Amino acid sequence: MKDYKMPRPWFSGKKNARLIGNYIIAHEPAREVRAGERMLGKFIIPDFQRPQVWTEEQQIKLIESLYAGIPIGVFVVNIDTKEPYDFDSLLLDGQQRWTSIINYTNSEFPVHGYLFEELSAGEKRNFMQISVSEIETSLTSYDACLEVYNRLAYGGTAHEGPKPAEIKAFQR
Repeated sequence: MKDYKMPRPWFSGKKNARLIGNYIIAHEPAREVRAGERMLGKFIIPDFQRPQVWTEEQQIKLIESLYAGIPIGVFVVNIDTKEPYDFDSLLLDGQQRWTSIINYTNSEFPVHGYLFEELSAGEKRNFMQISVSEIETSLTSYDACLEVYNRLAYGGTAHEGPKPAEIKAFQR
């Protein structure tokens, strides 16, 4: 057997592109929501995640990005197919983005002056047909789910320095 100096991969996931509308359709997780967890659309938010913190302005920017075709990152969803389905339907990354989409489709804030409910049927359909990226994992332990979450949420460096509005390149 070859001598490996670096860790072997332990994370794997299936890459998918899903329509926003497919996420909106009601879906029951294979298990009950436990203490400390909460439902967010068809997903379960695990107890180790922070609450929703994005401002309305941040949510609007995300929706504008979706309309503009700008990638918004990837949603990481854990699907547990083994009884007792302890880790099924966990949203490991994307809570703030997904909350923004749900809030918008529930007409909780306007984008460009219009609530979602004020759009025509065609405009609503077009939004629901926007494709977003997803990685579907099949982790079967709390520790593995927490490890992935921590690496995704805390693995980078917080941005510092001027805000986009302060950078001349962003001003027109």
